[in-house]
Amino acid sequence: MSTEPTSHEPAGGDALFFLIAAALIAVVTVEGLLIAFGGWWFMVGVLGMIACAALIVVGALVRLMDHDTPFSRARSTPDPEPEPEPVAAPRAVPAPSARVVAH
Repeated sequence: MSTEPTSHEPAGGDALFFLIAAALIAVVTVEGLLIAFGGWWFMVGVLGMIACAALIVVGALVRLMDHDTPFSRARSTPDPEPEPEPVAAPRAVPAPSARVVAH
C-alpha cells in the first residue's frame, strides 16, 4: 500500500466541468429547437453542431492529458532564444622542455 496522500481534486478542475456542461446544455437546447421547428435542413445543422461540440470536448480532454489544463494559454511574450556559448580560442600548448633527470 502507498503512504502518499491521495487528492480528490478533479483532473481538469472546474474548467473541464464547465466545458462539458456548456456543450451539453447547447446540444440539448438545439435539439429542443429541432423538435419544435423540425426540418431536414435544421437536422443537418444540429448534427453538425453535435459533431463540433464533441470535437471541442475531445480536444479539451487531449489538452488536459498533455498540459494539465483544458484550455490553451496565450503567451504574452515568446520564450527567448538561448544565446550561443562563445567559442574559446584554442590555447597554445607549450613545447616540451628538456629535463635533466639525475639518479
